Amino acid sequence: KKQEYVYNYLNKKIPETLFLGRINFEGMEVSCSKTRARIEAGEFSGWDDIRLPFIKALRKRGYQPEAFVNFAIDIGPSPNDKTVSAEEFFKLVNYYNREIIEPKANRYFFVKNPVKIVIKNAPNKKCRILKHPDFSERGERIFNTNGKFLITKDDYELLKEKQLYRLMDCVNFIKKGKEFVFDSEEYEKFRKEGSRIMHWLPDDNTNVEVSVLMPDNKKIKGFAESTIKELKEGDICQFERFGFVRLDNKKKMEFWFCHK
Repeated sequence: KKQEYVYNYLNKKIPETLFLGRINFEGMEVSCSKTRARIEAGEFSGWDDIRLPFIKALRKRGYQPEAFVNFAIDIGPSPNDKTVSAEEFFKLVNYYNREIIEPKANRYFFVKNPVKIVIKNAPNKKCRILKHPDFSERGERIFNTNGKFLITKDDYELLKEKQLYRLMDCVNFIKKGKEFVFDSEEYEKFRKEGSRIMHWLPDDNTNVEVSVLMPDNKKIKGFAESTIKELKEGDICQFERFGFVRLDNKKKMEFWFCHK
């Protein structure tokens, strides 16, 4: 009423007023004052602590501005307040971010918690794998193999007797007792008879030690292929069967995890 009085007194047209509700995030602390107090108390390292849902941290993980714009458009304006859970927020933002970075992100092998295996009778091979399956013009990654490989501890522990497995774009093998035995090279045979495909690295001195900082602030360590050296700080790539990551420190080869 007071505003109407002022406009009428000035002989001005009363503008139409629109009221928009706010988005309340559930399960995600977005209060700056509360977060500042926790930073000052030493609970977080700063506003870019990977555990925080603020732009500075999300940018370092590899989230793109357009992903948040698309999220806002999807949620849409409303005169009423909305409640969005942390799970729903990241599910949508990850979807939109993946659409943006997937075409740009080259693929690389990263083997966390590596276990060495020897595949008996495996041929020496030069494996050529595209950096991106949809963009052959970006080139290839080349691996020289001699039957000695690194696979993840998770994959190793799932290997069962007399089942056919495949090292991605390389060879098929079978577990026989305590040995791993070469079976074939053709993907078609694995497609018909195989049970699990896995990424790998040759067990040689070309691999690069890397670490990945996860959203819970824990680090996962392992080896990545030598081609990873071509990345620049800030580049986003995809570690196959692991997720999208952003190179934060090239000297230490430290990556930040973005999302699957």
